[in-house]
Amino acid sequence: MSNLRQIAEEVAQKLQDYYKQTDGWTVSKNGKDGAVISHKHSPEFDGYLYKGECMLDAPPATVFKFVDPLPDGPRGKWDSNMKKIETLEWTEPPELRVNRACTASACMGLISPRDFVDVILTKETDSYISTNAVSIKYSNCPEEKKYVRGWNYPCGLICEKIPGKKLFTPYGRLKKVKDVGAS
Repeated sequence: MSNLRQIAEEVAQKLQDYYKQTDGWTVSKNGKDGAVISHKHSPEFDGYLYKGECMLDAPPATVFKFVDPLPDGPRGKWDSNMKKIETLEWTEPPELRVNRACTASACMGLISPRDFVDVILTKETDSYISTNAVSIKYSNCPEEKKYVRGWNYPCGLICEKIPGKKLFTPYGRLKKVKDVGAS
């Protein structure tokens, strides 16, 4: 097993553990459409782990296709925060890749545009489809002056498969956020 595969598999297990946890989450926001955003203190650093959940009226594979961060996928078209998504290396196609995502500035320019270099593992089981990502140091992608290099802690997207409900998908997004200062 490659080092990147091992890192990504550990992230996948961690995200499944977080996703299944029911204790300790505080609801931050309830959306009109049934979406729920919750948070809890991160066990890894002085920051928060956020979980967004909703039920979508579409099969898991369809939902996943629209949220998977692939360069030619639909995500770059609908996610206005994503300015560029590129795959730097397919280490084990079609499951394991190194991606670079570039985001727009935020808060009227107070937060600079960022770029993130992540190892991403796509996993599909009988019960879910997921992306499992974490930032890595990757010498083949030096920093660019127009972006601040961001760092993603273990994060991902999970589309559950519910037996007998092929047209509905519980969708979850897990993201860790740590304030490291403005730039």
